[in-house]
Amino acid sequence: MVFIWLVVGIILASLAYFIPGKGTDLWPSINPAGIVIAVYLVALTAYMARKPFQLKIRIITWAIFLTCGVSLFIGWRTWDEESHWQRSTLLNILGVIFRGVNEVYTHDTLTVVLKTYYSPSNKPHQSLGQIFLSRHPECRDGRPIPASQHTDSRPEYDSLYMYPVTVSDSEIVLAVSHKYAKGRDPAFKNINGKTGMVQIRQTLTPKGIRYESEN
Repeated sequence: MVFIWLVVGIILASLAYFIPGKGTDLWPSINPAGIVIAVYLVALTAYMARKPFQLKIRIITWAIFLTCGVSLFIGWRTWDEESHWQRSTLLNILGVIFRGVNEVYTHDTLTVVLKTYYSPSNKPHQSLGQIFLSRHPECRDGRPIPASQHTDSRPEYDSLYMYPVTVSDSEIVLAVSHKYAKGRDPAFKNINGKTGMVQIRQTLTPKGIRYESEN
């Protein structure tokens, strides 16, 4: 009988854990499994603390079970809240780091263009757009520029890509979005196809470079 109870408990807990679906957050799977386990333990306790055991023993058993159960529930909720708080805090930190790092990447890319534009060797006098496209010809087709070396060249698999928003003779606008870091507006449409993520934009004109944190 003990073996049957053990097998049934494992099967029920496993189904409750795996049925909710996929995702990086484990709690939507852990919580249903915890509920099933709690119900299972109630049934198991009721089965174990039954007659012919004395009433006193049964009361003590249920008292211990309830005490342990309440303590475990409080700890469970605390772990849940702390894990979500930690995740949110880490994503916020990631967003701050991302803005700083990619401001440097984008700024360096545009600085090279601006230096070339004002260089005495810029003869015949090329526009900002011409210089930029000569260095990044892929942007003629709207393709993004990798900000660093990657093992996977597909933009959808990397967060460090600079997307050309505007490329003209007098203005170049690059935008960079992150894949995971949450921005200020959850409804913001990112240039990389995501929604609500951090995004920065830098604009180059003959007067210099302007930085903007869009989300």
